[in-house]
Amino acid sequence: MTENLVFTSTGSYSYGDNASNDADYGRLYEWAFVQAAIPTGWHLPTDDEWKTLETELGMPASDLNITGESTPRGTDQGTQMKSGGSSGLNFPMAGYRDGSSYFSININTYLWVNTDEGGGNIFRRKINISSPSCFRFTNSVDTFAISVRLVKNQ
Repeated sequence: MTENLVFTSTGSYSYGDNASNDADYGRLYEWAFVQAAIPTGWHLPTDDEWKTLETELGMPASDLNITGESTPRGTDQGTQMKSGGSSGLNFPMAGYRDGSSYFSININTYLWVNTDEGGGNIFRRKINISSPSCFRFTNSVDTFAISVRLVKNQ
């Protein structure tokens, strides 16, 4: 999928509660409602599928398992994935929602990954507008709503 998911459902939000943002950024989804928003024939990528993509974009194998929301990984894989990047994925900096507040539009994008590290700590990816890296981290899902990008089933 070359755009963030835009499916209005329970637990999904337009950034700033403004539906006009959906066209540029997609919607933001709470973890508990992600699976219900996924159309037939698609799935949320796993951590291994993300690593395959990152490898294809040139990330060294030694960086694939690095974790930390602010710990750099790779060389320029984040840059390749951003809007206008060479990968064609064109991730917009869609920000996130926590509780009823919105943060980081045009600064970061966060994406759900379909892999639980244990204890409800779900992997995510983060791309930052001013960093060439693609960050990999986990934490509890709490009240976060973030972007979804899907993979077509084989």
